[in-house]
Parts: sequence; C-alpha cells; structure tokens
Amino acid sequence: MDAYKSDKIVAALCYAVSTLVFCRDPENDYKSIIYGKRITAHPRAWDFYGPGMAMVYDVYGATEDNKGTDVITPGFPWPVEDLVRDAVGPNGACIARINANRESPQVYYDHPFITGTSVESSIAYGDLVVKVLKERGL
Repeated sequence: MDAYKSDKIVAALCYAVSTLVFCRDPENDYKSIIYGKRITAHPRAWDFYGPGMAMVYDVYGATEDNKGTDVITPGFPWPVEDLVRDAVGPNGACIARINANRESPQVYYDHPFITGTSVESSIAYGDLVVKVLKERGL
C-alpha cells in the first residue's frame, strides 16, 4: 500500500498478482488497489489439473546439469483469474490468455502496475519492468 500510495511501480508475476487483489484501500471504500485497472492473471484453465496431468516448465538456458522442473499438481490453491476479475471491477479488465507461452508471453503495464501471467512470461515481464523503470528515469 505504501508503494502504491507513493506512486511507485508495483510489479507482480504469476500467483504474486493475487497479493494485489487483497491489498484494499480504506480511502477508496476498501476496493482493491487494482480496481479499474487492466491486470494479467494466471488463467483459470491452468489451475485445475486432473490425475496424470503434469505441467512441465523447461528452464530457460537449461544445461545438462539443470534441465528443468516438472510440476505435477491436482490444482493450485486458488483461481487467480477469478480473484482478479472480481478485484478489477466492471471498469477494469482481467487479461488471462490460456495460450500465453515463452514465444507469445502475456505482460501488461497499467500504471503503476506491471503484471505477467506466469513463468512462461517471466522474461518479457522482466524486460517490461526494466523498460518502465528506464522511462521513469530510474
């Protein structure tokens, strides 16, 4: 809240975006600080996996000794897309493309928020953070 109130850039990737949902402003009827903003979110469709389903994330720049990580899950703790859709309200937007990937990442900047969908968008997310900070002379 302090960063938001002092007009600093606030950046979140993947499930960290949900922290913005629960940061509520008492000076704005306790609405989320992302109310009315365009925010990316980890898509709902990626949250629910059944038996035998796995999510594989290759490590960028993998080596023979560090090939990647297999994430096997029956689902994630909470559906970020649903939480973000509620938090941005009717004048905001939740961007949650299920076909986002490393070649077609999903990141967005709606001042002061920089958000990215998930690990496949992490490189583009980092690039956007650097670009925004440079534009602000930081």
